[in-house]
Amino acid sequence: MNRHLAPWPVLGLLLALPACNQPFEPDGPSGDKLVVYGILNSSIDTQYVRLSTTYGTPPGSEIRDAVVTMLTPDRGYVAFRDTTILHINAQGNLEQLNVYVAYPCPVSPGSAYTLQASTSLNRQSAEAAIHASASTIALAPPALFLRNQSPPGREGLKPPVLLTSFQSLTGYCEIHLYLEFYALVDGGWELHSTEVARDAFVDGTGNEVLVYPGLVLVRSLAGSSVAVPVLFDTLQYSNAMAKAAEKFSAAPLAWLQGEFVVTQIDSVLYSYYYANNGPADLSSIRLDRPVYTNVANGFGVFGSCARVVRQFRIGN
Repeated sequence: MNRHLAPWPVLGLLLALPACNQPFEPDGPSGDKLVVYGILNSSIDTQYVRLSTTYGTPPGSEIRDAVVTMLTPDRGYVAFRDTTILHINAQGNLEQLNVYVAYPCPVSPGSAYTLQASTSLNRQSAEAAIHASASTIALAPPALFLRNQSPPGREGLKPPVLLTSFQSLTGYCEIHLYLEFYALVDGGWELHSTEVARDAFVDGTGNEVLVYPGLVLVRSLAGSSVAVPVLFDTLQYSNAMAKAAEKFSAAPLAWLQGEFVVTQIDSVLYSYYYANNGPADLSSIRLDRPVYTNVANGFGVFGSCARVVRQFRIGN
């Protein structure tokens, strides 16, 4: 899988976590409420919002003529404009997404932001304008440092220790380690990456099952702003390299760099994620799904996230 095909602004739009990639298909009474889906990203200066209306049967039409603004602490009201971006869906295919974008729009960590959206009056169908709003507090990106970094070219050694210091002690985070390399494929060199598993076990059928990092409560990982070491298993680090070499065996791999990726989401986004992905009650016959939203007079979610990448060399 080549992670570089999916730019972070789009991943941020989809909660920036693979497990949080939810279809934009909220249920509700047809046409009378706005659905707002936005994530304030402290790591970039571009902010995205998606809008739709509630509906009973998907897909519902997205709104292209709404007025979207955000009240900021330093620039007053910032207007979003309607645009289209390319996104790689779960099937690996390119698709167009209709979004509202504000650029440049950097955010101030720890500050409050209020998003407001409204549709225009439809004179042909006599539909009244509808409004919705939501507020969130911008997260501060965590600080990352490396310790015990191996010299370049020593790919068999253990990974460096990642020191994390969270400036916003709220919400949840995921910490991933990726290894990037060039592989010879059909006579040409291609850039690829592989993820280092957190752990592995053998299931009842004798197959190895890799366990990758999941969401962790930030306060349980760091009770203060003191940097906390995060260790990745040396065996899984070596296994990731060995399996990549086995998969692309036409020529020795050219190892490039490793990347620690730390993504933090606030409690609002986690609550929205858990409401859609939490454990199901298998003994229940209820077919409805709990609804979580922090949008006033509407549905959806408006939260905050931050993502930091720390790279280190592993090649010659």
